[in-house]
Amino acid sequence: MRRWQSIPHGAGIPAAELLVVGLIVAAVLLGLVRARGQSSVLFGTPETINGTSNSAPVAVGTVFYPRGTFLVQHGSLGSTNALTLYAQVSLDGTNFLTISTWRPTNTSAATETFTLGYGSVTNHLRVQVVTTNAVTVNAIYTP
Repeated sequence: MRRWQSIPHGAGIPAAELLVVGLIVAAVLLGLVRARGQSSVLFGTPETINGTSNSAPVAVGTVFYPRGTFLVQHGSLGSTNALTLYAQVSLDGTNFLTISTWRPTNTSAATETFTLGYGSVTNHLRVQVVTTNAVTVNAIYTP
């Protein structure tokens, strides 16, 4: 059996950095999704569909991402467009959305900072109806 040992105060990672890392992990794990409480008609009253039809997207919540600073070290560049960083968020770890873009201000080798401000991304829901013949459909979404 392994015994856990505490790290003495003042050793290892500073408390402020641990707090920031903890908040980032909590935001990612919890998603910080705020649901909205209104009903939305996704398909009309009723609507005949023959084949495939997508409803209009409905905003269903917001994911908040925390502020952070990136320390970027780079070598000599031919131009400031030679390096670009894209800060991206994802709900599934596969499909990403760019929330901020950074390019260096120095072309000579340097250490620069890229600060990501607080922000949010609105989540949207839609329904896709697929039929093999004409079917009458009425769909109302209520969170």
